[in-house]
Amino acid sequence: MSHDLENIPRDRSRDSQLLRRLVGLMAPYKLLVALSFALLPAVALIHLTQPYLLKLAVDGALLKGDRAKLATFVALYVLSLLIECVLRFAQNYTTQFAGQRFTFDLRKRLYAKLLAHSAPFHDKNPASRLMTRVTSDVESLNALFTSGVVAVASDGVTILAISAMLLWLDWRLSLFCFGMLPLLAPVLLRFRGLMREVFHTAKTLLSRLNAYLGEVVSGIRVVQLFNREARNAREYGELNRQFKEAYHKSNLYEASLYSIVELASRLSIAGLIWYGGRSILEGAMSFGTLVAAVEYTTGLFNPIRDLSAKFAILQSALASAERIFDVLDAPIEIHWRETARAETFRGEVRFDAVRFQYRPGEDVIHELTAHIRAGEHVAVVGATGAGKSTFMKLLSRFYDPAAGSIAIDGVDLTEMDAKTLRRTVNVVLQDVFIFGGTVADNITLGDASISRDRVVEAARSVNAERFIERLGGYDAEVRERGSNLSAGERQLLSFARALVLDPRNLILDEATSSVDSETEHVIQQALARVMEGRTTIVIAHRLSTIRHADRILVLHKGRLVEEGTHASLLRQRGIYRRLYELQYKDQEEEQPAADAGASPGGSASGGDAATESTAEDTDAAVTVPPESAGAEAVPAS
Repeated sequence: MSHDLENIPRDRSRDSQLLRRLVGLMAPYKLLVALSFALLPAVALIHLTQPYLLKLAVDGALLKGDRAKLATFVALYVLSLLIECVLRFAQNYTTQFAGQRFTFDLRKRLYAKLLAHSAPFHDKNPASRLMTRVTSDVESLNALFTSGVVAVASDGVTILAISAMLLWLDWRLSLFCFGMLPLLAPVLLRFRGLMREVFHTAKTLLSRLNAYLGEVVSGIRVVQLFNREARNAREYGELNRQFKEAYHKSNLYEASLYSIVELASRLSIAGLIWYGGRSILEGAMSFGTLVAAVEYTTGLFNPIRDLSAKFAILQSALASAERIFDVLDAPIEIHWRETARAETFRGEVRFDAVRFQYRPGEDVIHELTAHIRAGEHVAVVGATGAGKSTFMKLLSRFYDPAAGSIAIDGVDLTEMDAKTLRRTVNVVLQDVFIFGGTVADNITLGDASISRDRVVEAARSVNAERFIERLGGYDAEVRERGSNLSAGERQLLSFARALVLDPRNLILDEATSSVDSETEHVIQQALARVMEGRTTIVIAHRLSTIRHADRILVLHKGRLVEEGTHASLLRQRGIYRRLYELQYKDQEEEQPAADAGASPGGSASGGDAATESTAEDTDAAVTVPPESAGAEAVPAS
């Protein structure tokens, strides 16, 4: 089954199955629903007495001039209205209460399922579209629960009761009402199909509209920098127009159905007046009977006429139910061990013949085997598309490999629970996400078990304390996405966020590429202390984060083609040498003198490389020399 929720084929024959599943979702609230249904006969019965009281008032008091009886019948009529009001209040309150419980639990269930889904699912389904399913689609089901199921049941009871009263009053009069129903049946069925289709289209377009809006708002600076306001306005306007037209169709169908049923109602009343009037003139029927029959007929067609609105609610809810069940039914991509492991990990990492693909038949990691010792500082380098970020995602278990295994201290990642792995392996991402809230909340991410002392220690370790104090301390407010922080400050917060968990394995995914040289120097000083005693894997484009690594792993097109120190890899004249000449050599001139003196071997090699630099200056120029592709790995020196 595809993880892309928008491209799942729709089948209208599933309606009965969807309704059964919806009934199953309502099962926990059966007592409240049962109470609401139990009030239906009482409401219907008291409603039926009112037209009959009008008949008695007309025949037994009004036509006879009996004022006392007329006052009595009017009082009884008002009393029946008050009783009906109380009963309807009790029924509606019970139904609404059950509906709110239903939507509350359904949102929790959907939210939990979205959190359980892993990267493959979220890669294919934009957040804005998923938000629509948790918000407006759930509200559509709430409308079905509160205004659909019970209302339809109430209308059904009312129709049956009124039909019985019409037959009891005069079976000939009832024929004028019942004769219209067979003519309405095919019309109702036809509109059912049309409205089902248009509501599904409208909800799909609403998801796209929300997704587009969320994308533009998130990237508003890029939109403004590239003067795309007019173009984005046109694109949004086109999506908005399609959404408007879809709902315009639904309004057209609903209004048409309402008008057709109203016409049938008025034709029935016209027939009643024609036949009843003749019968009254002939003395075969009382005037009160005709009044009651007209009232009952109006009451009979009111719920049928309201079926247009009920159809709209039902079809909208079925379209929403499909979309909600698509989320609930989507298979979980990664299954975690439920019980936590008790052992403490040292941080040794092994990739054993790992193969991975984002799309079937397109491997991005090919039979990768690598060993990273506990406490080792390893850099992973390669041209764009070599598989560096995928290497990080696999070790963090955002994805599972298609073949092979990944283990920490000999324990396969699939044998770990999520909490253990997240505390053992932590990642500092290049694209830092900052939540609205306090500085401390952004470091702990709401984990109450992390003390303030640990937060302060982590922030101090990455030299973040200076700007935190400038903001107003650890309880200072940070705006959504960290809009009141610089790129470097956001990066420092992400370092503190990772370090507060004291992970044994720390992955830096190009974590200093978005900061200036001065901030990078501050971070490098902090990392020298932070990385001590930890297994550290650096994925970076800057020479300063690579040249002092204990070992460098060189990836090319998803394969590990070389490994060794900075100096030894330069001597091999292979992939790393080419990468150095294309990407890193110019950075060496920017290193401080103290940094250059720290690695004399790197500087000397850089001088050699300068004499043999190639004129090629793109990643596309990186190719695997025959001797490098088959060369044995150079051990760390």
